[in-house]
Amino acid sequence: MVRRLLRTKLVQDTLVLQAASFLQAGTYFLTSIWIAEYLGKAGLGRWDFARSLFLFSFFLVTMGVGNATVARYSRALAAQDPKRCIESLAALLKVGGVAFVAVMLLGFFVLPNFSVWWTGDREVGVLAWVLCSAGLFEVLRTLAQAALVGARQMFRFARFDITNNLVRFGLIYAVTRTGYGIEGIAAVFMLHLVIGGVLGLYAYNRAHHWVEPKLAPPPLGQVFAAVPRSSLRSLFGMTFFLGINKGFNDLLPRYGGVLIAGHSFADNGAFTVAWVITWGFAQMVGGVNRALLPALGFKIGNSGVPFEQLGRTFKRVTLASGCTFALLNAAIIPFVPWILSTFYGQSFADSWPLFLGLVVGNFFIGFGAVIEPFYIYAGRLKLFTVANLVWCGAWVVATTSISDAFGPKGVAVALGLLRLFVVFHLVYIWRYFRHRAPLAAQDPPP
Repeated sequence: MVRRLLRTKLVQDTLVLQAASFLQAGTYFLTSIWIAEYLGKAGLGRWDFARSLFLFSFFLVTMGVGNATVARYSRALAAQDPKRCIESLAALLKVGGVAFVAVMLLGFFVLPNFSVWWTGDREVGVLAWVLCSAGLFEVLRTLAQAALVGARQMFRFARFDITNNLVRFGLIYAVTRTGYGIEGIAAVFMLHLVIGGVLGLYAYNRAHHWVEPKLAPPPLGQVFAAVPRSSLRSLFGMTFFLGINKGFNDLLPRYGGVLIAGHSFADNGAFTVAWVITWGFAQMVGGVNRALLPALGFKIGNSGVPFEQLGRTFKRVTLASGCTFALLNAAIIPFVPWILSTFYGQSFADSWPLFLGLVVGNFFIGFGAVIEPFYIYAGRLKLFTVANLVWCGAWVVATTSISDAFGPKGVAVALGLLRLFVVFHLVYIWRYFRHRAPLAAQDPPP
């Protein structure tokens, strides 16, 4: 049974992406130690607040567009439709360019003023706007990601992703040995985005030599030439919904940090360390989601398997990823106090209770790896979005109201409980497949 599973493309892709995710989590853990030591607790809180404002401003580019393009591109590639392949990638560049211009114009007026109103520190808001100027290079990195992941070239993507993370690792190591403060961290953050975009263009062009011709991405010149006439309707609609739902997973925790920063940058520094450790555990799930999305696209587009017959695949992936990551999460928790005292120092001892509040949600994340791919291919992103908006809206109101009374600990517990909504989606997916034809027992996962 194990050998049979290991021979499936989905499991092989997942293992490759998990290796890249582990390395990414490890490098982020080490760089968080260096930055915490370099800036101190309050300085780390200021930097995290500036980066959070940047991420909130650019979340459609870095989150929604990528997965929307992978879903469209993988199906077009499986169907051997070059025109749709070009249109998918061109639309990504068009959405990214429009978002970049909008963020730069609006951010100039909004970010500094918001920072003054919320924290009394205008400099942090200006810094966040400056970070946005390098956001266009993130679009180029996302283009390479869509081309490689959409073609299920996970080893090539993992190599590109690892190289990009090692560049970030080296830049932060270098700057933390200088005395440039938060401005130095911001400079290498922007430089990393620029290098990531250049590496993305290189990886895209080299993909023609890495893969068989039918899986090679269209020439970059054709993609850029198609940008002006590319249609945004289908991609932008999917991007809009995916952006909102990615915000549910990735940006709401940042909102917790923004709430805490309004009280104290030092408290936000402690929260940031707790979040980095929790996020490192959550990264273990990333490979499952990224491998499943193009796998389903190829299975539907290439073999014509009706989506309604993929219930067994979803069940297997849900149980395997959920149980595995829940057990790993439970095994690592006892070591966190030692990690805090050994690597961050006693000044970050107050990160431990914040971590306990946050880590509750990690037990549910593994079971939710199938949720986004399901709603994409079931054509029910609107339902997904409405359900998440209702839940998130209630959560934001409740968390904002309790943040003054319960402080950082209350926000951390609220963030942990936020993941409980995974249960609602899993029940819906179960009911969806229950009333449809099951996948034949002899069919392997994609």
